[in-house]
Amino acid sequence: MVQPENAANLNEMLQNTFKHSCDFAVRKVKAPCGTIVYAASFIGYCDKEYISETFLKPMLQIDNEENLISALCASKLLKINSSEEAVSALLGGSAVIFFDIRETLYVFGADAKSQNARSISEPEGEVVIRGPREGFVESADVNVALLRKRLKTERLYVESAACGDLS
Repeated sequence: MVQPENAANLNEMLQNTFKHSCDFAVRKVKAPCGTIVYAASFIGYCDKEYISETFLKPMLQIDNEENLISALCASKLLKINSSEEAVSALLGGSAVIFFDIRETLYVFGADAKSQNARSISEPEGEVVIRGPREGFVESADVNVALLRKRLKTERLYVESAACGDLS
């Protein structure tokens, strides 16, 4: 992969990599200092409230771009050095936060895995001797996150389709 020069190029590269996945999302916010901050993650795999409260909200209170990096606070914040590392972090359940400061690209990954509303448990109707003991739940987003957890590849495409008129 070609290394992106700035945050807009990295955003475009990630959008192209995951263009067939409707569960991929990038949030774009403008900090008071004028810097555009991107937060990329998979819906259902990452907790969007955690991303908002831990990363985006503190960065929206910074009016000096030198202090943007210090506004990032997470227990497992990792500096990402390449686009391959960014894709790998996303597929591993991390949120990827990136922005430019004076024409320098800063990319960070942070563990933002979602805690499911209903715990994923072993299916009672199906006995499994070998393999994972996790069953699907009612939420499609959680089920896709279960698949992404096992299949860490950008070749897993997720499409959304409307069936019917009423629901």
